[in-house]
Amino acid sequence: MDEDDAIGPLGTANFRVIIAGVEIGFASVSGISSEATPDEKGANVFRTVMFRRAVDGTKDLWNWRRAVVEGKDDRRDVVIEHLDDHERVANTWVLHEAWPVRWSGPAFDAMMGGVAMEELELSYRRLTWDHPPDSEHERSHHAGRS
Repeated sequence: MDEDDAIGPLGTANFRVIIAGVEIGFASVSGISSEATPDEKGANVFRTVMFRRAVDGTKDLWNWRRAVVEGKDDRRDVVIEHLDDHERVANTWVLHEAWPVRWSGPAFDAMMGGVAMEELELSYRRLTWDHPPDSEHERSHHAGRS
């Protein structure tokens, strides 16, 4: 293994998110967790995961939330790829059968500058943490780009 292949501590600034096979740019992702409830044997709890991005004029996330509110069972796999300094996938988390439980739009304040942000909060049925895929085919499969 040469120096370029060595994986040391990884930063958190390089990542990408793929929802149902489509890459969507986000500024931040937080809340990936898996817990067990101590009083219930084997009961796992998956908290919601928060995604934040700049409002860009597209309504894809809003439309997904609206469809769920209107009763459509629209669950999607969400892949979060953690990239190393060379833009290679170092870790992959998959939120299986995710659905939006909350969407929120930007806060407006005439006294402050900044970027208008939207938030999407997702719940999911199952969480997996995959190590980097070994082949391009597996990498494409994880990203939904087969």
